[in-house]
Amino acid sequence: MTTKTLSDYGISLRATKPGDYKTTCPECSHLRTNKRDACLSVTVGDDGGCVWHCHHCGWVGGFKNKAASGKAHGFKAERFNQVRKEPIKLPEQTQLPEKAVKFFSDRWITNETVVRHGIRCDGNGIQFPYFRRGECVNIKTRLPGKQFRQVAGAEKIYYGLDDIAGHDVVIVVEGEMDKLAFFEAGHSNCVSVPDGAPKEVKATLEEGEKKFEYVSNCWDEFEGKTIILATDSDAPGKALAEELSRRYGKDRCKLVTWPEGCKDANEVLMKLGVYGLQEALDEAKFYPIDGAYTVDDFFQSSDDWLDDADLPTVSTGWAALDHLYKIPSDTGYLHIVTGAPNSGKSEFLDNLLVNLAENEGWGFAMWSPENGSKRHSIRLGSKFLGRRINRQNVTPAEIEGRVHPFMKKHFHFIRYDNVDDPSIDKLLDTARALVGRYGLRGIVLDPYNNISKARPSHVTETEFVSQVLGKLRRFCVNYGVHVWFVAHPTKLETLSSGEAPPPSLYQISGGANWINKADFGIVVHRTKDKNGRDVTDVYVRKVRFQPDHGKPGVERFTFDSRAGRFNFDTGWR
Repeated sequence: MTTKTLSDYGISLRATKPGDYKTTCPECSHLRTNKRDACLSVTVGDDGGCVWHCHHCGWVGGFKNKAASGKAHGFKAERFNQVRKEPIKLPEQTQLPEKAVKFFSDRWITNETVVRHGIRCDGNGIQFPYFRRGECVNIKTRLPGKQFRQVAGAEKIYYGLDDIAGHDVVIVVEGEMDKLAFFEAGHSNCVSVPDGAPKEVKATLEEGEKKFEYVSNCWDEFEGKTIILATDSDAPGKALAEELSRRYGKDRCKLVTWPEGCKDANEVLMKLGVYGLQEALDEAKFYPIDGAYTVDDFFQSSDDWLDDADLPTVSTGWAALDHLYKIPSDTGYLHIVTGAPNSGKSEFLDNLLVNLAENEGWGFAMWSPENGSKRHSIRLGSKFLGRRINRQNVTPAEIEGRVHPFMKKHFHFIRYDNVDDPSIDKLLDTARALVGRYGLRGIVLDPYNNISKARPSHVTETEFVSQVLGKLRRFCVNYGVHVWFVAHPTKLETLSSGEAPPPSLYQISGGANWINKADFGIVVHRTKDKNGRDVTDVYVRKVRFQPDHGKPGVERFTFDSRAGRFNFDTGWR
């Protein structure tokens, strides 16, 4: 059997021993602005076999060098979605049949616009080619009865992606015909989502991966641009606009409101002409983030008032804690978590996130330099499996079949190999990209004292804390994500009995900003019960919106070291 090497595929690594690596991608790095971005993940197996996956262009592959092995490093290359790499060869563009010409003219789309966009016909279907850097990577065919099909395995991108190059503003619509309508009005800087709007936008990663893959695939092309969301005016269109604004950041998104009696851009063109379309575009408004508002910015109908009267929440995964601490599901909030050293606060927070990943399908980005990414992954995976991961407790099949897919789907890790103490701005830049690309719902920063080392000498710690927490709160609002920020107390007390009482948020270095700017304040405190058992008390010290999101109080848990999980202590009261 011929032995293959990574160099056969143009892949270069700093070493070839078994393990996980990050490097540049021979398929796309030379075409990117940041040519040094290590976007290709490579796993080298013990048998010399390899698998790889590019997180930018989607290129996947692998090979095995021992027939008996059947896998490389325990993971099959087939676990990645296969993406077509070769450009699609388009048939020669010819005059459209009369039926197709009438279809476009009835919708006020001229033949010049049809020709300019390379639109073709295939039998009874109208073909819309999707181009990336001049190459056709997908074709969407519209069939009679408003049925659609796309090329199997084609890369998901925006329709009209090449048209936004060089523009500072991008218009995003829900269908190809709306894109063509804006072109008729003189706006080539418009793209359409490839699959329309889903009936509802769910918060699960699986939904995000399937429905919003094009966002990740086209992330670089949208960098630094103002985005005007001109989706349909129905419920799915509104949900689509809300999710796109969350991913790109509401601070750079505008929203178009269509005239009464019009659902989308093409309908406005047909009923009100190019001037009506231009007027709707001119009146697009930025999402309200800072400044003064009227109720019109929040409520468009009586239903909006009634729907928002009860703040939606999800369970922490511990029913006994939910009456004190409810996790909002409508938008993002800042959670401050503290506790004495070795009190179990990071363990408890990890357990909470695993609960949310399992029960709600949420995804998270983790910055925890004290834990290390590999060790942290093992700890999270153990909580998911309910057993400590080691060779005595867990089989390779369980790792490959359950733990690895769960962790890959729900957890991303932030680490900087060349930066010891990153600034809050650098952390939020990375978190912003991860939220946009993968639809994550939570960010963990653990701990504050690693960020505080980046404090400028001329800034007091109180001022620095205020700046950091202010940036985090704005990030939560703009991107609709929760941030759990772990901070150690610095002024611990000791009672005359020798016991240490649970700390308060006021004992964190930097002043009262910790409790004033937090939406939630959680204290995790390890102590002993009356029988001398080790227990963990979870104090909810701050809840901004009571009673919708909970109330101050305390509940007691025991820690199962074998499962790595916290369990409610039913008899502690």
